[in-house]
Amino acid sequence: MRFVPCLAISCLLITAAAGCTQGGEKLDGQKVPARSAPAATGAQSLEPAAAGSLELASLAFKAPEDWSDDGASGMRKGSYSFGPSYGDELAAEVTVFFFGEGQGGDIESNIRRWVGQMDPPEGKTIEESVLRSQRESADGFTLHFVEIDGIYQRSMGGGPMTGGRTKAFPGWRMVGAIVEAPGGNVFFKLVGPQQTAQTMEEGLRAMLDKAARI
Repeated sequence: MRFVPCLAISCLLITAAAGCTQGGEKLDGQKVPARSAPAATGAQSLEPAAAGSLELASLAFKAPEDWSDDGASGMRKGSYSFGPSYGDELAAEVTVFFFGEGQGGDIESNIRRWVGQMDPPEGKTIEESVLRSQRESADGFTLHFVEIDGIYQRSMGGGPMTGGRTKAFPGWRMVGAIVEAPGGNVFFKLVGPQQTAQTMEEGLRAMLDKAARI
């Protein structure tokens, strides 16, 4: 009869231990508390913004539905791709940058930097290949554009100033756009094979024109 209580206690200990391991995983010998399911209201508050949407510098931007939303990374606040189409082998892409109010350099220096990433096609000068324009968006914000057709010198890591390499892509198009938003300048850069880029450019211009104050 002395063995009955001991057997009962052993069963209780085994049951308790099993309950502990069910409550959470073990990592390096330490028990991690079990993760409880979030409440319904909490789960709803953590829902991400709709794909393609950006809120920067007190403006809301909505990308066209036929663009792929490739997300943010590093200094990029957003990135999108489209295509390839028209027999092109590569897609065109738009990258978005915002560094804060008064940050990121002035309009002229950014346009010069973009122009410096392109070489003119054979038989033309870079001056002949650059087209600049400026207009107002539907909500009254100034939009600056620079368009360049030629040879895109894509940075392959660090750029030439820091010992990096570039790769030449002939027959490409670049469209740089700067939005003078209430919270600072927002920078959009489109690059890609000429035909695909021209189609993506239509969507970019519509996206910027429809930017709305938030």
